[in-house]
Amino acid sequence: MFEVPNKHPERFHIVGGFFGGSTERISEFHKNYDDALNQMISFNILEREEQLLTLLFNKYEDMFHMIEFTTWHHEESDMAKYNKEEEIYFYKIFENLNL
Repeated sequence: MFEVPNKHPERFHIVGGFFGGSTERISEFHKNYDDALNQMISFNILEREEQLLTLLFNKYEDMFHMIEFTTWHHEESDMAKYNKEEEIYFYKIFENLNL
């Protein structure tokens, strides 16, 4: 289960998501998630859901529609001074869903 080729050498990980699709697809995702989690537990390992979702993304990429962002920080936050000009803001994901 854990021998997954790294098809995406760039550094990123899946941080969560919206779940949808047919009952069959959701059931398939649930089974894959449970299988991976149970295998982790059998190795006495328990990682955060981000690592588990990233593993599943690399193994079952066709089950995902990735929406990328580059920063959590809003333009007006005190952390904005660290943002780059071409940032993709997390909150914009929700704005773009309404387009």
